[in-house]
Amino acid sequence: MSRRTDRRAWDAYITEFHDRRPGITEAVLSHCVDDRGSTPYDWLVAGIQPTDRVLDVACGSAPTRPLIAGRWLGVDRSSSELHEALRDHRSAVAQGDATALPVRSGSVDVVLVSMALMLIDPLDDALAEIYRVLVPGGELRALLPTTTAMTIGDRRGYARLAIASRSIPRFPSTPLDRSLAPIVDSGLRLSGNDRRRFTHPLADTSAARQFLDSWYTPTTPTALETRRQSSMRIPRIDEIAVPLRRILARRD
Repeated sequence: MSRRTDRRAWDAYITEFHDRRPGITEAVLSHCVDDRGSTPYDWLVAGIQPTDRVLDVACGSAPTRPLIAGRWLGVDRSSSELHEALRDHRSAVAQGDATALPVRSGSVDVVLVSMALMLIDPLDDALAEIYRVLVPGGELRALLPTTTAMTIGDRRGYARLAIASRSIPRFPSTPLDRSLAPIVDSGLRLSGNDRRRFTHPLADTSAARQFLDSWYTPTTPTALETRRQSSMRIPRIDEIAVPLRRILARRD
């Protein structure tokens, strides 16, 4: 399968996934905490000033909106996710693509991209758009999944869930898997690249099923996925690790 075909398949899968499960990412990550009691969204927005104009790219159901004191605009291509954003947070949102942001050049102080930068293609086009809309001195803040900061016990927990659900979470291959050079090549200057381990409670079956519902499993047919979720036996795990990486980059 060519990369172009693979990306088209991924784009179709992501669109269908978020149409069926709008708000699922927020539902899971808002219940994840680190050893400080902070959620991933708290970590992502820490340090943003009340006077900052914030653009949330691929905003989903707008989980960052309640955490921002100043002006906030969310952009997402999924009408289902934007409907959730309007219903839950009464947010200012616009439908659009990360590679063609509906925002004036040099009009944004902070761009947030939460759990989406690894899904956007072409990545270079999106980074060019982010650079365009940022003011000089403006900042990109991106939250990404990572496999680092996981213990052996964490990996065993994922293995047990994967066996029980007969699926493995996946993301498409992107240049960011190899290096952060695409961010630097866009003209942005890296100012932070940190990793932090969060945990999600799996105290009951419903929490475990919701966590599994958030997995991207493009190789699992929808019909099989539905049967699997209704019949599988959830292993007894108190909590599961969610290791994340926060990238900060500025426009000079």
